[in-house]
Amino acid sequence: ACYMMDRNTELDPNVSYNQGPRQPSGYYTDIDLPLEDQYMYHAVASAILAKNLLANLPQVDASKIGITGISNGSMIASYAIGVDPGFAFAVPVYNSGYLNEGGVNKGLTGKRMLWDAKNVLSNVTIPTLFINGNAASMYAIDQNTKSALDVKGSVISYQYGLGHSQPAGEAISEIFTFADSAVKGGPAFTKIGRVKVAENIASFAYETDNYISKIRFVYNTSGIQYDGSNSVTEWKQPVEINLPQDRSVSFALPSGTKGFYFELTDDACGIVTTEYVELEAAVQ
Repeated sequence: ACYMMDRNTELDPNVSYNQGPRQPSGYYTDIDLPLEDQYMYHAVASAILAKNLLANLPQVDASKIGITGISNGSMIASYAIGVDPGFAFAVPVYNSGYLNEGGVNKGLTGKRMLWDAKNVLSNVTIPTLFINGNAASMYAIDQNTKSALDVKGSVISYQYGLGHSQPAGEAISEIFTFADSAVKGGPAFTKIGRVKVAENIASFAYETDNYISKIRFVYNTSGIQYDGSNSVTEWKQPVEINLPQDRSVSFALPSGTKGFYFELTDDACGIVTTEYVELEAAVQ
């Protein structure tokens, strides 16, 4: 079973709606209204209520209902899983939390921080996959990394060259593979340990029962940078590295490296990556 929520599109004039607040211009600019009149209050509540509705249908297994969202929808999904533990899995695509602390600074301060998912992500215990493009517009991967590190056991999939759009986001195969892994007994995603950096050597280890056919080093020489909502980060061509025998990778960072992550091609599940790491100074 699935459901769709009309977030902010035009309403059908021939349909009678129980209409809540529409999304305001900007992020959480309705914060001075009573809580029950704020858009995010209704958006998060609607996601949870829809899950509860599905759970009560006789043809639905209530233990196998997950949630995904794209762009602002992933902002809603990220908050929902932080306040309701009843979802089986989650896949936020593009957005998550830490809206004011990443490469795309949304300028959130004071009361407007109420609805940032960073406030609740540490509550999450369900399988969660964070997806973004390395240079997608609107939301930066350093924000996703902070969110993912708040969720114990989460999986990251930074897709090289993925642009920010609804069609591109909903076509990502890892969404469906992750759902199968969580609720249908599909292959488990590769588990990747945290990256360590010492004397310009980056290292990490991974665990998997699947075949890893490729590992690439994806890096930039500028650090995460955005002009408004558009990425101007100086990403370089990814470097394919030798597959290790012991599932432990050590790699000498190229001269000029400022930020990076490692990308693994898991032939059973798809693209999985380490967290994004940004150095205080570029490698000399």
